[in-house]
Amino acid sequence: MKRAAEPIGKTLEAVFKDLTANQKSHQQLILEALDGFLDKEELAHIQPQALRDKALTLRVSSPARLYVLNLKKNKLLKMLQEKLGKDIISEIFLRVGPVKQT
Repeated sequence: MKRAAEPIGKTLEAVFKDLTANQKSHQQLILEALDGFLDKEELAHIQPQALRDKALTLRVSSPARLYVLNLKKNKLLKMLQEKLGKDIISEIFLRVGPVKQT
């Protein structure tokens, strides 16, 4: 008994939806972990920009805030690795740029 062939577009759509869901869940976990480590004032001036190849890039609103966060970067990385695992984040990059206020 042969099964009817499923269009490749439908299969690809399901795969991409699953990949996007996994990425969103990692970003949500990162935001929740950051919320536990940084105070509300600091959180208002940073925004996760990307998570690629275990490297988390955070956008910071000003050079002064980047400097302060750079001082905490090692502790922040260790805390994120404890909460999320080393298989998700192995390094953090900080970049100055516009931060959307939520």
